[in-house]
Amino acid sequence: VTKLRGDNGEIWYVRNGEVKRIGNLSQGWSTAGVDVTVRSSEDLDRVREVVGEVAERMSKEEPWNELLWGPIEVLGLDSVLLDSMVVRVSAKTMPGKALTVERELRWRIKRAFDAADIPIVGRTPVMVEEETSADPTAGMAAPSAYSNTTSPQSQAATPLTPPSVT
Repeated sequence: VTKLRGDNGEIWYVRNGEVKRIGNLSQGWSTAGVDVTVRSSEDLDRVREVVGEVAERMSKEEPWNELLWGPIEVLGLDSVLLDSMVVRVSAKTMPGKALTVERELRWRIKRAFDAADIPIVGRTPVMVEEETSADPTAGMAAPSAYSNTTSPQSQAATPLTPPSVT
């Protein structure tokens, strides 16, 4: 029996006679893939330019220049939806280092988008409140009939005194 550990930590037991194919992420090279989601109205050339600048800087810095075994590439537009677009970014990495590179690349792209004022899809828009003559009592409850002890509602809600037992 062969024991394999999955992505989430689970252990899989496989009888050796049943094994047909094996995947190994620690040999050869790995691929880091990042999907960058932007608004559908965003200028794609500008998005490509910002991601390209991030990729160039990252590929020249330690330790990323050793972990990256090829250039970080903007592969192109992966999907277009009504309110968003997904741009696919990919890089060849040292074996087993794809997730590390993906995390750093996402971090840098987010910071670069903030600096370039490219909104992240899903961000809550900032609402500017207009000055209005709001009703100052709008947040207050209506007066209660129970607050007046002589009201019929208040008297009906008053507990009855129990009859005296002699």
